[in-house]
Amino acid sequence: MKLNPEQVSQISQKISSNQVYYTDIRAELTDHIACKIEAKLTNEQDFEEVLQKSLEDVNPKKFQRRILILSHLGMAKNLFRDMLRPTILFKSAVLCATWILMIFLFDDLSPAAASKHIKTLMISGLLGMAMLSFSRDLLKSSSLVAEGNTFWLVFCFGQFALNMDLLIFLGLSAEIALYTIIFLLSLIYVSGLYQVTRQF
Repeated sequence: MKLNPEQVSQISQKISSNQVYYTDIRAELTDHIACKIEAKLTNEQDFEEVLQKSLEDVNPKKFQRRILILSHLGMAKNLFRDMLRPTILFKSAVLCATWILMIFLFDDLSPAAASKHIKTLMISGLLGMAMLSFSRDLLKSSSLVAEGNTFWLVFCFGQFALNMDLLIFLGLSAEIALYTIIFLLSLIYVSGLYQVTRQF
């Protein structure tokens, strides 16, 4: 039996914001519960009774957690897949060349010191973007939050995985290790920014 707009609105009101924080997940949960009710509801049954039973069957917090986990995993997959796009590779190469030119302007820096400065600058840029999201109502969208979280986690992991000493141990010279670190961090940075801006 098809639900009318008042009944759908009633379902939405029953899902409290302290159970489901994100507006898009709340809308998805409302749709999910409405579909369950439509499948169960007959002319003889009371809407309120079926609604209450459906709400008891669905755990809103568990529903939100499952959606968030799936969206984070999907975003990570997209971030790594987008690293192979020619436009992302080109933009990463341009950003990498810019960082390397900046290093040459300060030619008294050792490769290890230059690597630390580049990592610090990139993290500062990410933190600045994160602070901007707090000033707007951007944290109500689960997809945007998942994108930002995934970008931040991959970038932070890259900070530790792309270690100068490890690359030198693997046989790279200090300069080549530095350029490798800068390019790979630029690739993560550009791919992550592409994903986040696409969510807007």
